[in-house]
Amino acid sequence: MLSRMVKQLVAAGLALAFMFTSAVCLAAPNENNDDTLPSVPDAESEAEYAAGIGVDYYGHADNAYFSGIGADMTTKLKDMLLASQSSEYGIGIRFDMDEAMEEYDFSSDDLSGLTIGIDPGHQLIADDELEPIAPGSPLSKVRQSSGSVGVKSGIGEHTINLIIANKLAGLLRLSGADVIMSRTDADVSVSNSERAKMMNDAKVDFWIRLHCENAQDANTSGCTVLIPSAGMLFSGALSPSKQKSTGRGTGARGADESVTAADCIYIKSLALATAVIKEFCTFTGAQPLGIVSLSDQTGFNYSDSPVIAIEMGCLSNEADDIRLNRAAYQDACAFGIYRGINQYAAMIESGDYDITSLLESYNDSESTKEK
Repeated sequence: MLSRMVKQLVAAGLALAFMFTSAVCLAAPNENNDDTLPSVPDAESEAEYAAGIGVDYYGHADNAYFSGIGADMTTKLKDMLLASQSSEYGIGIRFDMDEAMEEYDFSSDDLSGLTIGIDPGHQLIADDELEPIAPGSPLSKVRQSSGSVGVKSGIGEHTINLIIANKLAGLLRLSGADVIMSRTDADVSVSNSERAKMMNDAKVDFWIRLHCENAQDANTSGCTVLIPSAGMLFSGALSPSKQKSTGRGTGARGADESVTAADCIYIKSLALATAVIKEFCTFTGAQPLGIVSLSDQTGFNYSDSPVIAIEMGCLSNEADDIRLNRAAYQDACAFGIYRGINQYAAMIESGDYDITSLLESYNDSESTKEK
């Protein structure tokens, strides 16, 4: 009788031990992941910014996410990216920011003298009030939405945008640029027109709006870059600074000296978009979905300087959602955009570019990838 009780106690103890061990293993972060934090300073505090593979609204890491329900998706994703193109420091979730920081000479792409704006799209709580879509326009749009939500992670777009914005700001400052951030927190209320006016007041040379997309088709995956429309739809209601001469000119070969400021914004925005999408896709491995010119974007229509909006991926796609919540992939996004900015700055400085050759270069690179 005593012997049987002892055996039952031992069995119960072993069962409890097994349950405890299983729980710990499922909850523990993967020791072999590639989520080592880069030595990129936070945009405001200069401290390292912690971003994990699963994050809450304020960017706090939840490493357990990929130990459990996301493990199978991670494996598939890594297999997919292994077949992608490679870069000097790896791509996508295999991008090594530590190595890039060690080997990349930031002084070689000196951005000192430039003021660059970064607009992490959306905010924690939507503002459903309306504002004119452009100065003097009778059309209106919602002032600011809270953005998309990851179909797999449940993470808000505004969180991902801010994490990558902080990383990008750190890289730009290392190259000597002055950086203007439209927001540094999630719990703000800043409309699209107010963000543009903030950049106008700071007299930025150009600015980048960081976003993630919610596509109608869940299979859609990749990066799209949006730019203002040619000639600007609302050019009759442009601010005085847009209606006057650009001051710097277009910088493009063969450009008409009578080109309007609005046309100059379009030309330079297209040049910036071409450089950024090329480098972004190189370092992330994302599929380039193209450059789209839009006339209904409030932030574009109020802007006095070149501006693009990069849709860094589709949160409606499970693979994109998972990638955009990985720290290494966020590093790759920031580094790719940074390299694109360097290329654009060099083109503007030299004036040795034209829109036709830019588009030909971009299309040639995409044709090579397809082959």
